[in-house]
Amino acid sequence: MWQEFAGCLRSHGAPHVPDPQVDDNGQATWPGVSEAERQQEQQIVGGACDPILRRLPPRAQAHSNNPIANQDLATLRRWAQCMRLNGLPDFPDPSSDGVFSLPDRYRLGGKAMLQPAQDACRRIYYGPIRTG
Repeated sequence: MWQEFAGCLRSHGAPHVPDPQVDDNGQATWPGVSEAERQQEQQIVGGACDPILRRLPPRAQAHSNNPIANQDLATLRRWAQCMRLNGLPDFPDPSSDGVFSLPDRYRLGGKAMLQPAQDACRRIYYGPIRTG
């Protein structure tokens, strides 16, 4: 499925994503790409490829149910509040593990729908978000 995920990223606006290398636990690494860069590429495509990630077995989802530092969670909550104040009134707060359960309209609207609010809120947080 990781190959499928990489192909999805490439077909949705991140053409330079390499094929992943998958370990015995099913977790992927991306040669020449940091995790932050890969997550940023994933954010570019607006969650279009998230359904593929959700089909991965739990052990392959390195981020699933991982605790997040209180300070990081507070930052993500402030960022979500900013997103709501900047045109996305139903933008959710993150769950306790830092994952955002985005409404389908945001997933379908992609980057164009989210970008104005993200630009307005980048002073609070600018980086990848985990969606589920």
